[in-house]
Amino acid sequence: SWYDFAIEVISLGKQNCNIIPISTKQYPTPAVRPYYSVLDKQKIKLHFGINIPHWKKSLEMCMRNILDDYQ
Repeated sequence: SWYDFAIEVISLGKQNCNIIPISTKQYPTPAVRPYYSVLDKQKIKLHFGINIPHWKKSLEMCMRNILDDYQ
């Protein structure tokens, strides 16, 4: 979920921030959003023979690069 993503960003960035989860209904947008949707990586993995790391590992690498640039 976007909540889980935000929590992980805050954690990796070693920030102290209060993240409050809300439902899709609590955040109205002009676009209609599905209640539940996931990104299925099976096709790209199968057809191109690539290994896609778990999103947390990819986020960790990205955050490390960003934080290294600011230090």
